[in-house]
Amino acid sequence: MVKEDLEKFIEELENNNASIRESAAWALGELKNERAVGPLLERLEDPESSVRQYAAWALGRIGDKRAIQALIQKLDDPEHQVRREAVTALGFIADKKAIEPFIEKLEDTNSEVRKEAAISLGFFADKKSVPALIEKLQDQDYNVRQYAAWALGKIGDKRAVEPLIQSMKDPNQYVRKEVSSALKKIW
Repeated sequence: MVKEDLEKFIEELENNNASIRESAAWALGELKNERAVGPLLERLEDPESSVRQYAAWALGRIGDKRAIQALIQKLDDPEHQVRREAVTALGFIADKKAIEPFIEKLEDTNSEVRKEAAISLGFFADKKSVPALIEKLQDQDYNVRQYAAWALGKIGDKRAVEPLIQSMKDPNQYVRKEVSSALKKIW
């Protein structure tokens, strides 16, 4: 795509039709051009949640640190899809400012958001997230438990060994498999 396409998609972010704004945000994420960061940041306040979701996704794909603070604020969006994409985007940008907000999002009401927060914390591998991840080994959603175990394995902190051993009794086979893998990494 050429410069004209970039400008066309930026202009379409202002269209009255939410579907066109969504598509434009998606296309700008695919282009990964930093020129789109400002207009995409504005779309994080769009009245349509789907546009906010695609704007967050696009900002993560672009990876510009100017988006960090606005994405952190979107972690409290009323729509879980927007919160999930904000977590994912912050994980792609990979700035340590997001670690504390990710730890907080482990308590989100939506399991997809909690799962994405666990995944992002695993990539950061920061030991201060270990107690919160250990707690998520008891989450009601098996995907959250699975990725909490995965993250604990990536971090490699010995404090997780006993809770992981207890999680070998988890009723879900995927959780048990991830727990086993995490224990191998830590030992």
